[in-house]
Amino acid sequence: MARIRIRTSLVSMLMALILLLAAAILYFNYRAGNAIAEDLGSRYLERTRDFVEKELDGFFLPVMTGLRSGRTWARGHVVDPSDLERSNAVYLPVLAAMPQVTSIATGNSDGFSYRLGADGENYLNRITYAGVAGKPADYSVRRPDGSLVRAYSKPTKFDPRERPWYAGAREQLDAAGGKAAAAEIFWTDPFILNTSKAPGIAASLPYEGPGGDVYMMTFNVMLTKLSDFTASLRPSPHGMAMVLTEDGRIVGFPATDAYDTPEKRLAHIKELGNKMPRLDELGHPALAGVKELFTQIQASGSTCLRRVEIDGESWRMIFEPHPLPGGPPLWIGVAVPEADFLGQVRAQQRNIMWISALALLIALGLAMLLARLYAIPMRQLVAQSERITSLELAKGPEIESHVLETHRLAKAQENMRAALESFSKYIPTAVVQELLRRGEAAQIGGASIPITILFTDIRGFTSISEKMSPADLSSHLSGYFEPIMTIISEEGGSVDKMIGDAIMAMWGAPVDDPHHARGAMRAAVRAEAFVREFSERCEAEGLPPLWTGFGLATGPAYVGNFGAPSRLNFTALGDVVNLSARLEGATKVFGCTILCANDARVQAGEEFAWMRVDRVGVIGKSKPEPIFTPLSTAEDADDALRADIATYERALADRNERKFDEAIASLQTLDASSRVHGLALKLITRCEHLRDNPPAADWDGTWWLDSK
Repeated sequence: MARIRIRTSLVSMLMALILLLAAAILYFNYRAGNAIAEDLGSRYLERTRDFVEKELDGFFLPVMTGLRSGRTWARGHVVDPSDLERSNAVYLPVLAAMPQVTSIATGNSDGFSYRLGADGENYLNRITYAGVAGKPADYSVRRPDGSLVRAYSKPTKFDPRERPWYAGAREQLDAAGGKAAAAEIFWTDPFILNTSKAPGIAASLPYEGPGGDVYMMTFNVMLTKLSDFTASLRPSPHGMAMVLTEDGRIVGFPATDAYDTPEKRLAHIKELGNKMPRLDELGHPALAGVKELFTQIQASGSTCLRRVEIDGESWRMIFEPHPLPGGPPLWIGVAVPEADFLGQVRAQQRNIMWISALALLIALGLAMLLARLYAIPMRQLVAQSERITSLELAKGPEIESHVLETHRLAKAQENMRAALESFSKYIPTAVVQELLRRGEAAQIGGASIPITILFTDIRGFTSISEKMSPADLSSHLSGYFEPIMTIISEEGGSVDKMIGDAIMAMWGAPVDDPHHARGAMRAAVRAEAFVREFSERCEAEGLPPLWTGFGLATGPAYVGNFGAPSRLNFTALGDVVNLSARLEGATKVFGCTILCANDARVQAGEEFAWMRVDRVGVIGKSKPEPIFTPLSTAEDADDALRADIATYERALADRNERKFDEAIASLQTLDASSRVHGLALKLITRCEHLRDNPPAADWDGTWWLDSK
């Protein structure tokens, strides 16, 4: 295979660099186009905002001027709320001059109220006496010149003192120390007018009547006139202007096809339950998309100009507060799609993008070539290095490269992996992996931690080894050891050492495992099943079976590196190690395959069908130990097995109470096919021995083992 050198590939990289420089030039051209877009967009938005701002001033300032004029007229006795004719003579021209004002009303603390409002082509007067129980309100319909059309009376529940405009004006009066002349104008929150069901807002002001009585005056403003203006305003072919309340309600509808007439706007308000719509209730994706943005901007209380992407379309938007003295601020919003004013700019940018795309395609071809030459094999080398660092030494895919240096590096790395794979067969790799994970170097020392130890030993191995050649014995043992060690690894254990035909494994170290006893017990049960199947297969093939015993114990052990600085062995020392070894040897005494100490049984849990085998004393321990065997998993234990377990444990209790004959009789009822049968035969033997050689008076049921 032909190889090329790195310097040859660098020529190709220089070619790519040229393309990158070309792309940079295109990028800066694109940035310049965006700068133009920013400037044009800002001008469109700000000019429209200023226009709306002037309109709002022209809409609301006359209302405030009219209120202040009304207070001046009242102080000069030009108008008197109790004099209907004089009041009408003053306020009828005011209503005619301000079409946005739908009605003018006054009210005092006695519940007396005067109201004059538009009623079709005429005007309607209403005088109410809320402070006089049972007195009906007086109504009169008048022509624009003030002449009476008709008059009538009817009951009403209207009380001006309960209206927001009255309460707001009262607060302004209190803030001015009771001096009506010094009080400021109060604006209510926008609301739906009771008569027309259209959006409205009220401005109110306290004033003194001719008799010195204090009245609250209000101008009710129809906001539909404001929507007529904003809905007719197009800052660009598809742009919109709007006015919003502080909580995001629309009081000045934007120009949208769905609500381009007053009738459509009022119908939509009615559909919403007589509520002013929010941004996301107008059915326009751009407005719905900035609802959350407006909430953030509104919380800041300051002007904000943003560029946003909505459904793949870029919009320029500005929101600015427009304060109403004495009331909550309204917000002016302007939204313009960039496409409306950036057509030529975007067309030029598209041409640039096509040129850039062509350059990028060429660069992509070079990049793919470079990836084949450098990136792909280098990534494979890095991944292989990471696996080797973690001692994951399975052979990976062969790394091929046309670059000579990369090819040599791949070969050197594969040689290193093969050497480490051979070396790993002599040491517990889990220990080294844990040290690598911690970032530590191996050193002498350890710590006392709770672990579970498993000992296995092939029964009669000496006799087996004498009957087989070394090569046959090695092959035979390989078929046994490999599955056993695989089971141990799959259940979270680590093989500490192999001693001839024996295995010592541990759980809970070097990798911490809070369920170490459960994992060890699962491994023992699985290994026992494998040994049974393996030995039966060996017998069928004329090979010696490798029947095995398993001993398990759980408890604290001193775990760490032991030996000399130049040669360390990671292992566990302590009573739990000795106990597990003794229990493995005791399996032959008690006629079972697995024996475990009580602590191991308790921590392994109820996942297994346990049977108490006996209470033993072993060499090296002064305290007797209850021992158990898992006859199966709890899920696989049927009623017959559980009955046999109960029979055995009752017989064991009888033996401990020196009822040897009763115990023997119970055990003899067990069927020869029962998994408990072998244990029962051994217990019968021990009962017969105790019956014939009665123990001392202080015997507590412990069976002392006199050998290792």
